[in-house]
Amino acid sequence: MNSADDLGTASEDPSGREVQCWHTDIYQQQSGTWRAVWSQATELRPRAG
Repeated sequence: MNSADDLGTASEDPSGREVQCWHTDIYQQQSGTWRAVWSQATELRPRAG
């Protein structure tokens, strides 16, 4: 298995609001092809201050 992280990707939440997200994906090679077997996006929120 391989994993990949991607910081700062713009995505839309279900309401259509654009958010910045940290994505983590896990890939597994199946029958010679790499496939995503798990994926999570975590919203990045501005620091309070």
